Amino acid sequence: MLKKILSSKIFHNFSWLFADKLIRLTLSLFVAVVVARYLGPERFGLWNYLFSFSLFFMVFSSMGLDGIISRELIKQPVNSRVIISTGAVLKFLGGVTGFSINLLIFYLYKHPDKELFMMMSLMASILIFQSFDVFDIVFKSRLQAKYSVIGRNIAFVVVALLKLYFVYFQYPIIYFIATNALETLIGAMLVYFIYIKKGNRIYFKSFDWRLAKRLLSDGFPMAISAFMVMIYMRIDQVMLTDMVGERQNGIYATGVRMIEIVYFIPVALGDSFFPGIVYSKKHEGKKYYSNLLGFYSIMTYVAIIITIVTIIIAVPMMNLLFGEQYEGSGKVVQIFGFSLYATFLSVATGKYLITENFLKIILTRSLLGLSTNIFLNWLWIPSYGYVGAAYASLVSYFIPLVVLVFFDSGRRQLLLLFKAFNPKYLRRKLRGA
Repeated sequence: MLKKILSSKIFHNFSWLFADKLIRLTLSLFVAVVVARYLGPERFGLWNYLFSFSLFFMVFSSMGLDGIISRELIKQPVNSRVIISTGAVLKFLGGVTGFSINLLIFYLYKHPDKELFMMMSLMASILIFQSFDVFDIVFKSRLQAKYSVIGRNIAFVVVALLKLYFVYFQYPIIYFIATNALETLIGAMLVYFIYIKKGNRIYFKSFDWRLAKRLLSDGFPMAISAFMVMIYMRIDQVMLTDMVGERQNGIYATGVRMIEIVYFIPVALGDSFFPGIVYSKKHEGKKYYSNLLGFYSIMTYVAIIITIVTIIIAVPMMNLLFGEQYEGSGKVVQIFGFSLYATFLSVATGKYLITENFLKIILTRSLLGLSTNIFLNWLWIPSYGYVGAAYASLVSYFIPLVVLVFFDSGRRQLLLLFKAFNPKYLRRKLRGA
């Protein structure tokens, strides 16, 4: 009975996350095409360059706490007020710190004029607003993702319409850059409002210094890992702009944005199954690895299906949507399509590593993935441009899985990943759900 109840909650939660992304997929695809065609590759490349640069400092607003806070809320629901209050304070202070360091390093690195510095300031303000994601974490840990979905989708639709307004009246690029921060701010405010309306409160007197130290200690390897993951997911766009120009980055960024549309699926599946994995580890003993295998099997087959579809439709789809000025972006989508299996299963094994608190393994595989990505970008971008950057990312995305070979616990997970190709485990998991 418990298994059926838990499974129904998992898929109810995932259905809300899927509906959220389906709405975003439909509207964002249309808006992205309109905006990209209006801005052109060069200005679109500048926008993505600033966005990628600011994401390097997201480590300060997250501090690796998202998964740790979720884990603690699942394990200790009776202490939720203290956990949430402590996490909210830590993330806000981190966001302010990240914003300040972002602007300082950008100024020293680029020596920007007043307009470019203002653009970076608007983009970097995302870091402050993202610190309020703690309330999103709370809803997901309780398998109540629908509340986050409602708040964030309202913000998304409002800002999407605003972008179309800017295109129609031919506003300059700085207004489009401001929409990133505006969507994050509106979404954060709405999710917090829903959190309050559900009868919750934040009491800063509930801040616990001992808990804060423990959260930061547990989150540090995750923060470093997330920092490295963010770098090797975005360093290609920074290196492309600095090495071969904004136009090539504009073509590349268009392809990356399209492939990122499907990245929500492994994240949503991971977030939905994570509470059940933690519960199984704590209460169900022998069923723990059986549940992991079923989870890996679902991730494997979803990844295979999406990979096949992506590879087939990538080039004709991108040519149709974005036209001649973005020719080559379809090739980028196609190359990234081959990395989807690695993306899905890296998310899946990451949930296992968090559950087991194997944070050093997470740190190690992120470090090696980052090193590989930077080296290959440096090697291939000068000769092959955006195509070289795409292949560098493809290779580096498989590194987190390969690294598991070097750890005893990791080798057992690799065995489960191979077993996950057997469809009987998929059928077993689906029947159990």
